[in-house]
Amino acid sequence: MKKIIQQYFTFNKREAREVLVLAFLIVAFLGFNWGISFVEFENIQVLNSKDSIEIQAFYDALEEEEAKPYLNRLDQFIVNLYDSIDLFDFDPNISSINTFMKLGLTEKQAKNISNYRDRGGRFFKKEDFRKIYSIRNKQYQILKPYIKIKSSKKFEKKTAEFKTEVELFEFNPNTISFDSLKLLGIRDYHAKRVISYREKVTSFKQKSDLLKVYGFDTLQYSNLEAFIQLPNEYIAPVIHYDLNSIEAKALMKVFEIEAKFAYRIVNYRNKLGGFYSKNQVFEVYEIESALVDALIVDIDLAGNNYKKININASSEELIKHPYIWKKNISRIEQFKLQNKQFNSILEIEQSGVFLPKEWAKIKPYLTVD
Repeated sequence: MKKIIQQYFTFNKREAREVLVLAFLIVAFLGFNWGISFVEFENIQVLNSKDSIEIQAFYDALEEEEAKPYLNRLDQFIVNLYDSIDLFDFDPNISSINTFMKLGLTEKQAKNISNYRDRGGRFFKKEDFRKIYSIRNKQYQILKPYIKIKSSKKFEKKTAEFKTEVELFEFNPNTISFDSLKLLGIRDYHAKRVISYREKVTSFKQKSDLLKVYGFDTLQYSNLEAFIQLPNEYIAPVIHYDLNSIEAKALMKVFEIEAKFAYRIVNYRNKLGGFYSKNQVFEVYEIESALVDALIVDIDLAGNNYKKININASSEELIKHPYIWKKNISRIEQFKLQNKQFNSILEIEQSGVFLPKEWAKIKPYLTVD
């Protein structure tokens, strides 16, 4: 054992020097590493802290980006529109059509608000403004901070004072004098504009033309409307459009519907054989719900003006119908092989050819005659 130890642990002078140098380097390295920890520890901790803050900020930004609501093309158009509009406070109970249009509303939207007020409608709180069917939610959210509604009592008091302090009488806006306009409670500058409008622009052809006079708001007009007399007043004819017969170009011109949606509505209607409900327009590919809401309010739908299919006849028409699938055709053919034909609508329903949800949609289009 002693010989083995001497053999492996006895060094000559050269080896002894190398071992000492190696031991010195190991001790120096350990000492340097131990010392540097005191010098750089604080800085390293600060650096790590900064890194943590930056990393956390990065993840927070990602979460915020993911939390942002998706904007469809129409909402994005509204956001872009209001980037170029200087908004201001307004009261929807007394603002004019021109004022609403300056706030980014379309003429149709402004007229919808005016019609709502003319029928006795009143905005009591900001949320009531959203109830106007053509106002989109994104548009309402942008305008909401600027809606300033006066109290109902103050509004009624102002209206009552207007009626009691002036003498209302029948008048023709094309012939009434400046002084007589003042007797009606119209302020000087509005009276001058009425006379200037009929002399320099055109005569008043219908009562509502008074609203074309700059600054003449709907509150003032509603108090005077019953007293306006126009012997040859032009009354625009009311044209009723049927959803089952209107063409795409008319949808574009009359209802301001984008061309691609107008043609999709007509094409889908033709595939169905006509609509039996206005709500079927919601099924048109990628159509905006707000667009459909506005359309179904303004357009008529003639009853039973859609095509029925004889389920006992050829299957060609059945195959082409959007509400009928291949599985339904297969079941129909199987039923006919066993029973020859369907004898009633009730028999079709009870046969199991269509599932309950399918039957609710296809029932109006089927007949056994």
